[in-house]
Amino acid sequence: MPKKRRPLNRPLKKQLLLLRHAKSEGMSTSKADIDRLLLPSGKDHAHQIGHYIQTTIGTPDRILCSPAQRTQQTLEKLQLPPTNIRIEPTLYGAYASTLLQRIEEQSNAITILLLIGHNPSISQLASRLARTFLGDLPTCGLVHLEINATCWTQIPEASTTLLAPPYSEKRR
Repeated sequence: MPKKRRPLNRPLKKQLLLLRHAKSEGMSTSKADIDRLLLPSGKDHAHQIGHYIQTTIGTPDRILCSPAQRTQQTLEKLQLPPTNIRIEPTLYGAYASTLLQRIEEQSNAITILLLIGHNPSISQLASRLARTFLGDLPTCGLVHLEINATCWTQIPEASTTLLAPPYSEKRR
């Protein structure tokens, strides 16, 4: 049976997931910021967010993750099926403009992209792309955006839909 083709005049859409890392240890003079670990509650919450992503959105085609321990632990606890994961040193301590640049550099074959990062840049980028102020994302806060674009470089000019309010509800 032949595959159904999309009508040529119907634009493809990209889905962008922006996730702040889960709850981690507080700042300490004995540990560098990049080495802070998740708290047990953060691990549980990351697992819940992973379940939400998998059941509501689907498996990301690529995941970009900051090299900080807390973001990598968040990624691990999401327990998403294996995918194209890239630990990106430029995401740690980055400005929102740097996050956007990394997104724009992605292959057009990628439809669902997950970026795991830090405040304030992850929240600033989410508000910028949603074209509404979302405030500071809480730990493990997830923003799901649908972007009316065929390639990632079109994001700044493309119309964007916030598919759901930032998701961070802890389910019991």
